[in-house]
Amino acid sequence: MKTLVIYSSKHGSSEEFAKIISEKINNCEITSVENVSEKNLCDYNHLVIGSSIYAGKFSKKFNNFIQENLKILLDKKLGVFVIGGIESQYLKTASSQLPESIINHACAVVYGGYKYDFNRMNFFEKFIVKIVSKTGKSIDALKPKNADALIASLNGEKNA
Repeated sequence: MKTLVIYSSKHGSSEEFAKIISEKINNCEITSVENVSEKNLCDYNHLVIGSSIYAGKFSKKFNNFIQENLKILLDKKLGVFVIGGIESQYLKTASSQLPESIINHACAVVYGGYKYDFNRMNFFEKFIVKIVSKTGKSIDALKPKNADALIASLNGEKNA
């Protein structure tokens, strides 16, 4: 089985989580939504898509990719990951941002955690993160074990 992990990342958190997934799957490739046009999605058995949430929304590029490739995504075994600061709201946000058909079709929609890297943020982003998270320092709270749950679901394992 051939797998492609497709991510949208502004500060690198989604890319890092996508790499965690891709390193654990045999015969797996990884690409950003910006470069996915180079790949023929039909060549893959499994697709994994994921993005960070900014101000309650996925990136425009990620949403455009989904709309442009919806038919193919719904024809493949699909996993979805969400990177964002509030774990209790990730599924609600994903459900409001993604087509219902994607949510219903995906074998897993997992929370990948979050990461605040102040070295990659501009002044305004740092200001907002400081207010929302009540911290002024970089935090790495990615959840690699949730990648395992997504992979188990792709492989058809129960209780994933």
